[in-house]
Amino acid sequence: NEHPVVLTPMPAVASGAARIREAAEVMTLCKQLADAVCNTGMMPKHLRGRPEETAAVMLYGATLDLDPMQSVRSIYEVHGQPGLYARSMVALVMGRGHEVWTVETSDESVTVAGRRRGSQNVEHSTWTIERATKAGYVPIVDPDTGEFRLNKWGKLDGNEKYLTDPQSMLYAKAASEVCRKIAPDVLAGVYAVEDLQSERWVDSEVVSVQRNQPTGGLAAIVSIEQGGQAKTPGGEAASAGASPPGQTTGA
Repeated sequence: NEHPVVLTPMPAVASGAARIREAAEVMTLCKQLADAVCNTGMMPKHLRGRPEETAAVMLYGATLDLDPMQSVRSIYEVHGQPGLYARSMVALVMGRGHEVWTVETSDESVTVAGRRRGSQNVEHSTWTIERATKAGYVPIVDPDTGEFRLNKWGKLDGNEKYLTDPQSMLYAKAASEVCRKIAPDVLAGVYAVEDLQSERWVDSEVVSVQRNQPTGGLAAIVSIEQGGQAKTPGGEAASAGASPPGQTTGA
């Protein structure tokens, strides 16, 4: 006798479908809440009057175990990427029992250390103004014009906060780096807003940066290579097609 064939869904597929259903249900609740609060004075200016955007932020925040109002105060979209300010990343990681502390800090160099809960291994990250300049984050003067270098969109090439508040920017780089090392499961791949604001983003192009050292300091010579891969804020290769940057602002 032939036995009937019983098809059992693969666990991964079943789990994925369950997550979609759960996300849809949560999104409905987020939209209801967003409609109620998005026009209030408690909402950040960039979300005020934007219920769909507010609901999406709340939904994303739920994946990081943030409550809805924490989400709208902590999560920002930069070039189509969600990000947390470094201080929020530190608070989230420390809230899970991990340790993050500042070793030394100045306008020239910041060192942050961290340790995962239950581990004896201490991770360190040091960011100096020289390192940030080499990475292309600090605006530099074009020796030919005497003015700060502009990118292809006519915007300042670099983040002006490195000129006005270098200590905070160096801390953001060091702290976010430590947090991603000791608690990747907590952050789930999210980057710091400060990282996203400082990166070069291009449309269907890759920016390759060559460094030289002319009189007066470091300069970045930017060449565009068509059809390549862009870089993520951590330096990993990513698919091209990111949105061109808007106005760069500080933290």
